[in-house]
Amino acid sequence: NVESQIKRGLSARTANMVGSARQYFEKAYATICAVSYNDDYVKEKKAQLEGYLEEISSELRASNASAVKKKAEQEQDDLDVLFAPKKKW
Repeated sequence: NVESQIKRGLSARTANMVGSARQYFEKAYATICAVSYNDDYVKEKKAQLEGYLEEISSELRASNASAVKKKAEQEQDDLDVLFAPKKKW
């Protein structure tokens, strides 16, 4: 079950569906954390999933920052056009 969730998350990530990939990884992480025993497989998968989730969160932070910057530039351009000196006919 965890392996299939990880595989689905990786395929969603390669298809640039970061939100879906994050959901798959979070579901797999919740499943692996709910296991009562703690062997090498569980530790390995937990570390792997934490790495994937950290990469996705950093990607989302970077894309959000660039979107905010682009939106601010667009608003500034709109204000420049609005308050520009008027041209006479």
